[in-house]
Amino acid sequence: MQALVGSSERETMAAMSPSARLHAAQRALSERAMVAWGLLNIGIVIISMFLASPIGYAVGVNVGNLNKYFMFSLVAWIMVALLRNLAPLRLPAAIILMSLVQIWFTVSSVVSQIQLSRSLDFSAPDYSLMSFLLCFIQGSMLTYFAPHVRVLLKRLVVGLAIVSAFVAILQFLGFGPAIAYANLMIAFQDITDWAGQGGIRASGIFGGLVLQSSYCLIGIGMIASALYSRKLTGLEIATIILLTGIMFMAQVRSMLVVIAIVMISLVVFFVRKHRMSAMPYVVLGTLALVLLILKGGDRFDYMFSGDTSTFDWRTDVLWPQAWHIYAERPWFGVGVEPDFIGVRTFVTGLWSSGYIMDNGYLVALAFGGLPALALLIMTVIAAVFSSIKLLLRRTAQPIDQAFALTAVIVTLLFGYGMYFNNLYTNISSGMLYFILIGAALPSRPSIGRSPKKSGGPPDAIDGRQATVTAASNE
Repeated sequence: MQALVGSSERETMAAMSPSARLHAAQRALSERAMVAWGLLNIGIVIISMFLASPIGYAVGVNVGNLNKYFMFSLVAWIMVALLRNLAPLRLPAAIILMSLVQIWFTVSSVVSQIQLSRSLDFSAPDYSLMSFLLCFIQGSMLTYFAPHVRVLLKRLVVGLAIVSAFVAILQFLGFGPAIAYANLMIAFQDITDWAGQGGIRASGIFGGLVLQSSYCLIGIGMIASALYSRKLTGLEIATIILLTGIMFMAQVRSMLVVIAIVMISLVVFFVRKHRMSAMPYVVLGTLALVLLILKGGDRFDYMFSGDTSTFDWRTDVLWPQAWHIYAERPWFGVGVEPDFIGVRTFVTGLWSSGYIMDNGYLVALAFGGLPALALLIMTVIAAVFSSIKLLLRRTAQPIDQAFALTAVIVTLLFGYGMYFNNLYTNISSGMLYFILIGAALPSRPSIGRSPKKSGGPPDAIDGRQATVTAASNE
């Protein structure tokens, strides 16, 4: 197929006039430059994700400033891509709704400044959702005219998950330097006695246990997506079993529901594809997981202790902060308040108790009242249904299915995970998620591929015009 496409491209180039060939060469050079710039931006996202920890301060890097420079680079990249007509601007309904959440946060901040006579410093939550919007746009535009970037992104995510898995194993076995690294990245907790509940919560190379479990689950989905076109190899099955065990080592109880939904779905898909030959692998994977838990012993104390103190802390101390604000200011909240993400401000003690809210939905309620909460819930619902519809579309490219499945996993992680965590207020940890979701949108059909096989919408075939598609079926 690739040979036929290459032959078709050469024949097309030969039939062109000299000026047309020159224009085509200039466009190809422009696309290569934009791909390099886009990959540089993604590299900055990875660096920011790891430096948004005490390590960043230790090496003298201000991650906040790094993110601001990155935002400038993103905006510039998108503007150049649009001016060069390299890709259309596609904004699904969920992305538009997310933008409206950020806009309402800003409106609420202005109203709070007037009504409460408070002066709010500009902080990360003031532009966190806008930064995710820009990441989504670059991801969708970059993979539109350069679909091969998806292969690089897949290798990056799976590679990070595998490297993190081996570091997590060392942490779980009690290897001192690996545990010291985790405690440095997380800073406020000891992974060998989390919240005084014992156990070892292996975080791998990431600065958060949710990140560790999330990228393991995304990596599993990307590997398993090969089932759309063929059976899995032994190495792929072994990697999936490994990453599944690593997710349990992180002991993120708030993710167990999403992990169960995704893994059961993938096992069913695996059995349907492999038929009877799947059973030995299913039995082997189950036994490996059972042995891990049994041999892990007291290392799994956090997960199986039955202690509900961390959840009780949320319901008794953290979440009442939002309900107090809602009772006083149901329509506008108090505006964007850094105090709810762990940054002390002069209003600590007035509208909050000085603690992280640990609930993305209640953060929205506190920031912008009922309208913000309603918009956020609508965003999650639209995102989940859109990503599922994207996964069900007909496409001949397995890599397209890998990213559609990634979009489903990420939207489920956010939708359910926000009940226990802020998630969207941490720019550094959220940007790569939205690049991956953007990359799930259909690409420009290549020469020799029909629009139907490419999965691309009729108005996004050649990319000569920048159009805005506000539709939830992207």
